[in-house]
Amino acid sequence: MKLMDIMAAPWMITRERLNEIRALYAAHLRGDKIDIKGITAKVDVATGKRDKQSYEIVNGAAVIPLKDVITKNLTFWTFFFGGTSTLETAKLFTMAMEDPAVESIILDVDSPGGTVDGTQDLANLIYGSRGEKPIVTWSDGMIASAAYYIASAADRIYISGGTQEIGSIGVVTSHVDYSKLDEMRGIKETEIYAGKYKRIASSTEPLSVEGREYLQDQVDYVYSIVVDDVSKYRGVSIDQTLAMADGKIFIGKQAITAGLVDGVATFDQLINNILPGLKGSQGNNFEEEMNQLLKGANMKNFESLVSDLIASGMKRGDAIRQTVKDHPETHEAYIQKLKTEGERTRGSSPSATPKTSSPFLEAVGALASQKGCSRGQAVSIVARTQPKLHAQYLKELEEGNHA
Repeated sequence: MKLMDIMAAPWMITRERLNEIRALYAAHLRGDKIDIKGITAKVDVATGKRDKQSYEIVNGAAVIPLKDVITKNLTFWTFFFGGTSTLETAKLFTMAMEDPAVESIILDVDSPGGTVDGTQDLANLIYGSRGEKPIVTWSDGMIASAAYYIASAADRIYISGGTQEIGSIGVVTSHVDYSKLDEMRGIKETEIYAGKYKRIASSTEPLSVEGREYLQDQVDYVYSIVVDDVSKYRGVSIDQTLAMADGKIFIGKQAITAGLVDGVATFDQLINNILPGLKGSQGNNFEEEMNQLLKGANMKNFESLVSDLIASGMKRGDAIRQTVKDHPETHEAYIQKLKTEGERTRGSSPSATPKTSSPFLEAVGALASQKGCSRGQAVSIVARTQPKLHAQYLKELEEGNHA
């Protein structure tokens, strides 16, 4: 990353961290020069050793860190602030996917975001690998902006408690006019260029109306790509994505309610309870997948969770939808439990009549076929995006009306 990119490039990052980054650049302009060559040399040494770096494997799960400011390459910036290179993370992720000792992958995220460049490529790599091994994002800190873009590509997202900061989804760029500063320093720069837009937002003069429109168009375009991808990764509508991608930070369970996060789990719970249930979800055997989820779930059952919300004054339909959002594993296990009990009842009754097909299951099958995801993942997505269809299905399952 060049120093000028700090000011001119589009970022997906929290305002506070971007201000810190720009303050360092401003100090450089004032005369407190950064020894770029010296730092780059150190980074080159670190980069050379990077090939030897690997990931920690915990109970078959490769833990891949995504920390601090995210940039495409390891640069002097990484040396100053710490951070993550999307190219280096992609190498680690690919290694983990190919490693026979790795059964699942955890993206351990604590980042305010970073540059636009490189972020989509890593997110698409992760999303395209779903179905081969379970991929889960987990955070005990912050998942913001570019970090959320990448994190959302995993099968699921968990946070460790009620104070984690999630969101800040958006794109920002800036124009800084240095003409007055240059004048004070006795510098007059004359730019010679060809092409109307080559220097439409030059830092040597105030930003013109056309220049502002040009920058806004770029930011809007990148934002539309982010919204489209997050919508696809999370399996929700564009409208739902826009509601959670307005630049706002959501705290803890606010993020679950907004649809940004799937649940709360400590790292130990993720390793010992959730991932064992997901490891069976990459195949085509739906019954085996749900049995694994039933064994892996170490929490209250679905009916009890719904009842608790009803007791707090929530309507049944709203309680079901909220429980589906907060506890997807328990919800999926509950569906299979009802399905299994219904099959046993029908099997013990010779006079049982043929059952009707379910619009909910038809939607699940269509989505699984279209997106190439597991049936369990499709159940979660359809239940979240079509709550009325899902609620009707649960009611019919309880009555034994579906196979």
